[in-house]
Amino acid sequence: MKKFVVLVLLLLVFCVPCSAENKLSATCSNGTFEGFVSSDVITWLGVPYAKAPVGSLRWKAPEAPDSSNGTFNAKKFSAMPIQKVRDGNIASQMPQDEDCLYLNIWKKSADVAPRPVMVWIHGGSFRANGTGEPEWTGHKLAADNPDIMVVSVGYRLGLMGFIDFSEVRGGENFAQSGNLGILDVLQSLKWLKQNVGKFGGDPENITLFGQSSGSALISLLMTVPEAQGYFKRAILQSGSVSMSMPKDKEAAKLAQSLLTLTGKTDMAGLMSLTSKDLQNASDKLDGALNFPERDGVVLTSGDIYTAFAENAGNFDLLIGSDANEVNYFLGASGMSLDIYSLYVSSAYAQITEAMKSIPVYGEEMFEAAENFIALQGDVEPVWAYSEFLNELLFRVPAIQMASSRTGSGKTYMYYWNIPSFIPLFGACHGSEIPYVLDVPGVLVPDAVLNTEQGQAVRALVQGMWVDFAKDGVISSRTQYVSDDRTTIIVSSDAAVISEQKDPLPQQRQLITPILAMGVSGREIINAMSAGEDTDTEVPDTDTNVIQGVNSSSSGCNVGMFPFVLMLSVLIIKKYN
Repeated sequence: MKKFVVLVLLLLVFCVPCSAENKLSATCSNGTFEGFVSSDVITWLGVPYAKAPVGSLRWKAPEAPDSSNGTFNAKKFSAMPIQKVRDGNIASQMPQDEDCLYLNIWKKSADVAPRPVMVWIHGGSFRANGTGEPEWTGHKLAADNPDIMVVSVGYRLGLMGFIDFSEVRGGENFAQSGNLGILDVLQSLKWLKQNVGKFGGDPENITLFGQSSGSALISLLMTVPEAQGYFKRAILQSGSVSMSMPKDKEAAKLAQSLLTLTGKTDMAGLMSLTSKDLQNASDKLDGALNFPERDGVVLTSGDIYTAFAENAGNFDLLIGSDANEVNYFLGASGMSLDIYSLYVSSAYAQITEAMKSIPVYGEEMFEAAENFIALQGDVEPVWAYSEFLNELLFRVPAIQMASSRTGSGKTYMYYWNIPSFIPLFGACHGSEIPYVLDVPGVLVPDAVLNTEQGQAVRALVQGMWVDFAKDGVISSRTQYVSDDRTTIIVSSDAAVISEQKDPLPQQRQLITPILAMGVSGREIINAMSAGEDTDTEVPDTDTNVIQGVNSSSSGCNVGMFPFVLMLSVLIIKKYN
């Protein structure tokens, strides 16, 4: 009898299939991937979602990976995308390679039905960072929320992901090169749609979320008709469709600089460069890199807000910004309030000067800008100019996008007003990330995040993000509609999250017409980044900058919060 019982038990162990939720291996179209368990979270790192973009695939749209019956170790991060190595930026200091199209997956190991999938798209001004950045791991978000799965996606950056070859001999065969990073993320979604169920995720319930240029990339992807059906909703944190550039001679300058630097004359020459050559070039040309290009191929060549309104209406949307976005630039000024004041006042002066050359509406814009500053009352000018830039670069573009949508998608707007740990930074660019991902960082260190109050804020904020990812509805919160513009206010006490109809309405009304100027900020980010390496002569980008300030002087991760570097000079362009 005992032998019979033992036999039955052995049969149960070896013959009954394990729950897919508890397996450490996942068999996908391109192989079986073996993960590992860490603190009760099953993790897969470095899973390829596309063919390696090397050899003849360099600077080409990503292709689906080949089918495979092989078994692969998925226990370490892949190489990070080619980029400039930066102090304080851990991802940039990890091994880099052209072969960088990989993703990572985290889920709590308890058995749950197929889970909603939250896909993190990292920021970094389209030129920096990667999924290996410790402050952006999905481990804790998955551990805190057993009923979701978290994915992070690597994509091509800078020279490899956003470069215009249209003026280069042979460049006609690389027509999509200005937006390869966007196409990479789209390919990752195609792969997830086919394979995420093997890991226990729900391929019909995918949410993209990201911050800064990661948010901008998602918003631009939402304008691409082909993206329909690959994800259901988006969480956009401090990044908009305005963070793109028109297709013109300026966009093509990077390719010409690359030719000059490498001594090549055509695409054949550029294709002969080694990965090491490209890493060296990326260091030297960091001050000339591009934003996504409105090229008429991947993205519209027309008004990007119109394209968003026409294509994004059926996605659910949670969108917002931070109250003091640009205050993070204090770090780049070496924590000098005098230098920071010079930056923001110069930015304001040059923006308003540019208005004078705009026919018909320029005078109206200038008057709106001056009225905005007057509206700030008796505050010091530095904070009045900061608020102008907060609204122009972040909050009002988010409002414009939320208000433009028509369709079946649900919309929520938030306004983050919990200050970071650093004095004077306030609720600056990126302040919400440590609470969303439950990972301490420069802005919210462990001593703040892991207090009782910090974890209460984390629970409230994650509750919003995860609720939204599950079904597009945030429990007990009011949807945003243009009639009353109800906004979720995440306030400094955070005891409760409140709501307010149309916060700061006068500021919104004054900034809205100025959006037509088409401010992206790409040129000043490039110019300031070039200033980091004083030993390298960077080809002229025709950008006039304030000299003498090292944008990495604060020791902060500049790439993590890129758009604060818009402040010293903004090149103004009208949309086509």
